[in-house]
Amino acid sequence: MPKLVIFDCDGVLVQSEEITLSVLIGMLNAHVQDGKTLDSVYFIEHFRGRKIADCLREVEPLLGICLPPQFEEDFRVRALEALTLNVKATDGILDVLEVLETPYCVASSAPRNKIEQCLRVVGLLPYFEGRIFSCYELGRWKPDPLVFLTACETYNVEPCDALVIEDSVTGVQAAVAATIKVLGFGPLSRHRILAEAGALPFADMRELPTLIDHVTQGASVVGTLGYIERLKRNDPRSEVWWDSSPVVYAPYKQHLLDKYPAAAAHIEQLMPQDLSQPWGFSSVTTNPRLVTAAILDKKEYWSSRFNLASLSPGELRKQLYNEVIAEGASMLKPLWVQSAQADGWLCAQVDPSDVRCSERMTARGLELHRLAANVMVKVPGSLEGFATIEHLVAQGVSVNITFCFTVSQFQAGIQAIERGIASARRNGVDTDCCKYVITFMIGRFSCQPEFALQAAERGLALGPEDMRWAELMIYKQIQALVAASKVPVKTLLSSIKVDVDERGHKHCWHLEKTGLTTTCYTLTPEVVEFLIERESHGKPVAPACEPQQAPAETFARLIRIPYFCEAYFIDSIEPYDFGNHEAFINACNEANSAHRRLTDYCVRLCPVTKPFARSLNAILAAEYGVLA
Repeated sequence: MPKLVIFDCDGVLVQSEEITLSVLIGMLNAHVQDGKTLDSVYFIEHFRGRKIADCLREVEPLLGICLPPQFEEDFRVRALEALTLNVKATDGILDVLEVLETPYCVASSAPRNKIEQCLRVVGLLPYFEGRIFSCYELGRWKPDPLVFLTACETYNVEPCDALVIEDSVTGVQAAVAATIKVLGFGPLSRHRILAEAGALPFADMRELPTLIDHVTQGASVVGTLGYIERLKRNDPRSEVWWDSSPVVYAPYKQHLLDKYPAAAAHIEQLMPQDLSQPWGFSSVTTNPRLVTAAILDKKEYWSSRFNLASLSPGELRKQLYNEVIAEGASMLKPLWVQSAQADGWLCAQVDPSDVRCSERMTARGLELHRLAANVMVKVPGSLEGFATIEHLVAQGVSVNITFCFTVSQFQAGIQAIERGIASARRNGVDTDCCKYVITFMIGRFSCQPEFALQAAERGLALGPEDMRWAELMIYKQIQALVAASKVPVKTLLSSIKVDVDERGHKHCWHLEKTGLTTTCYTLTPEVVEFLIERESHGKPVAPACEPQQAPAETFARLIRIPYFCEAYFIDSIEPYDFGNHEAFINACNEANSAHRRLTDYCVRLCPVTKPFARSLNAILAAEYGVLA
């Protein structure tokens, strides 16, 4: 348990922020002559938790006005009147204070008289008399951490033993700067910005006692920063996705909670109650292997939805696949809507057996697209795949280009998306809300036998680190290409691998030496467990904080190997040969194997609708000279 709980006032103890800021925005707009006014929704969020004098200095040039000297004083009077009439205590806060045994106080950016008046009106002042800390009395305002540090000093509590409850980004930033754990209170629509600032968000004040228990179990948490938050500090556009079927999400989370109770806070932060929450994983990737596994794991659950007697095996396979995709997309739809289509996507792959046929992949891609608005179609990065991508993008489809291992494939993918967008604009198709990613299957590049064989033929001994550096160098080239492009596309890293050194220590260069610039990651359950395991040991995984450079001797060895050069240098491999690359072939074979497993299951499930024209005995006699 924490030794001190520090509450913010406005927006946490009392619902006053919207009242006071609405008064402020109304008064400011009244001074505007030319009709240019402040948008209430945007500026309530923008001003939340900030010093009023700073807000006024910002808004004067924005509106082209000069406020009178007494404006702030007039605002204080009118705001206090409005609060006295309308302020209410946060639902559930009284219940929390009645059961909270830990010492607590309030630390606010507001003046003391406002804090006391708000608490008095709602009946909370008796709980906080003698426990009020105001930034106005210290002369420094959040995000400066002084008000929180002063509270800790007064109660003789180390910052690492305290817990802050905040509702504003500036307040969360102040807590993080003070190295105090922080919970972010607010509606779901504000959870992502609170999480990105460094808080563990929650929406119901009644949950606070339980959350306090969970958060304080994570001894290594500082400001409750997890891998996602550390990643977004490098670049807020980076994302982390779930690389598995949505149906295994909840049971896997429970598995982690049971196995790593000391990391409960990090588990809750990385994996909220469900995938529709606006923090944690941004989107979900699936593939034929994952979809097949989900179906075969719950055969009756899925097959009971269809009249098997009326379907051929091929029809059943497609309908089963579609059903898994549609159900997963529905789980993510609230996040997709809430984020204005930025997040909440579910990737669904075209049939791997069609990898050499653009027409069939395009037709299947459109079918998948029509299953749900938040389905992103996965298409392999082959010559035929890029033609498919151009057609799909031109029709307003979001795409994920997969099976990519070379910089040249990324270049071809960017060009295909660019052509598709241009075609869409010519035909009046809206692509503004579409999303495009290209997947570098980073951990599958160096494990191919061809790489080691070519090195051995040249007398080169490649160690595990050399092979990881090869992948990281290709990633660096890809990032430079994507950054230089005007196409709205992001790199998605998949097939992320965890390595174990000779001392048995686990590490993951794919996470720890990347992420300085915009990168999306899709994490398998195994990689998620690696993150949580490291958090539980007090050794959190962090992305790169500076550019990574391979040793010169490593690059000198790699540059002699054609397999590496084809991937590293642009235009080193012809588009026709994208599909002949060993890593592409092996990834495709794995997908085809899963595709065949699902097909075979459907064959066994469906009645034979077209019996063989020849008897089994006739076939055996003709082929083997035997009878059944």
